[in-house]
Parts: sequence; structure tokens; C-alpha cells
Amino acid sequence: MGSHRKTKQKCYVQECIVKNSKDHLTVDDIFEILKEDGRYVSKATVYRCVGNLLKEGSIRQYKINSGGKACYQYVNKEQGCDSHCHLVCLRCEKICHFECDEMLSLRRTLQEKKGFLLDIPGSSLYGFCSSCKNKV
Repeated sequence: MGSHRKTKQKCYVQECIVKNSKDHLTVDDIFEILKEDGRYVSKATVYRCVGNLLKEGSIRQYKINSGGKACYQYVNKEQGCDSHCHLVCLRCEKICHFECDEMLSLRRTLQEKKGFLLDIPGSSLYGFCSSCKNKV
């Protein structure tokens, strides 16, 4: 975790995020998972660790809604995450990856026409998942 002291609690938080790398975890999720595993870490410590991991680029933050609720996911640099964006359900707040070559095309078009570099893995599209779309 960079220049920050690496305590046992910080290791627990990082291990939790890595272990659940396919999921998008909120601070509450991390806190509850650790509690269920018998590893007590205060919420303040979880927030602090998440902040440190964000600064060093080990995790990404995604805003779930306009209310500011955020979730986090481990960045696996070896797997690569250049061509997927995130689909966020406005009803149940489920987040899933969407692999799409057209995103790379969109990135090139935006770069050429607007000089804008799109952060594809940091991009989210909002709508309704297959379970929620009929309940709207």
C-alpha cells in the first residue's frame, strides 16, 4: 500500500477486495465480509484503506448512483480491462461488465474528433437489468 504502514487490518481489506475481484464492493460490503470471516476491522479503517488503494491504483471506484454511493473493484493489470465498460441497473444497483469492441471504436472516434480520451474501464452506462426492466 505504497508508503503507508501495512497493518494486519489493511492486509485484510486488500485481501478481501482481491478475493472478490469479480465483484463491485461497497465499503459496507467489505466491512460485512470481513466481519463474517471473523476479522474485525472498523469502518473507518476500511475507508482509509480503500482511499490508499485508490491512490496507488490497485482498485477502481465506480459511482452507483447520483447519491454518491460508490463501489470498488480490484484492478488486475495482468488480465487487462481496456475494452469493457460497466452496466449499472438504476433499480437494483447491480453492476456488470460489458465487453464490447465498439467501445474501442468509440474511444478512437472521440479522440480523433474531440481530442477526448475515454477511460473505458471507468465508464458506466445506466439503465435497467433484465430482471428489473419489466418492473419499471
